[in-house]
Amino acid sequence: MTVVADRKNVFDWLDEVRKRPGMYLGETSKPLEDLQMLVHGYSTALHAHNLIEDGPSMDHFSTWLRFKTTWSTSCGWARAIATHSTSAAALASFFSFVDEFRRLIPFTLSTVALTDCHQPTGKRSKIGFDGRIPKPDRIDAVRYTPEPIHFLRFYYGPCVTNRHTLYTSDGSDATTLNHAKDWVRDEFCVDPGDWQDS
Repeated sequence: MTVVADRKNVFDWLDEVRKRPGMYLGETSKPLEDLQMLVHGYSTALHAHNLIEDGPSMDHFSTWLRFKTTWSTSCGWARAIATHSTSAAALASFFSFVDEFRRLIPFTLSTVALTDCHQPTGKRSKIGFDGRIPKPDRIDAVRYTPEPIHFLRFYYGPCVTNRHTLYTSDGSDATTLNHAKDWVRDEFCVDPGDWQDS
């Protein structure tokens, strides 16, 4: 069963790290990279226990940072921030970005229930060379308001999974609801008229 955490979340934990970074990170020459690994572990634990927290997901922080700054985040958000900060200011810069990111509101724009006729095609997502992703029971198209960043939320019975953020054919992170519907149409043959807009 998926539990939606409505109390403390990753940002509350990051507030504790901000207060006492030495306790969480120890003595390190790469505090941001170490913190990125801790955040990744936190996210992995959420996935393993089917937990979806209120607010934006740190899984999407890299996309938002790239959209906001136009920096490359191909090596991760820690490297991007460290590259554009002095070593003494990198951690403070990260927390400044986090304070802005945590104010985003994930808002469900539209929902579609999948039926037996909606089977994965592999056009948008594959597992290995020939595998198909499992077909969810329901898909939500979600926007991080007020930014034009969208992602899909898949429901598998009681389990919920946030997919990666969407991007356009030219690689832009600025997307629309139509990009979300196009992705689902291509992957699951869902007609745009099947969606229920909020």
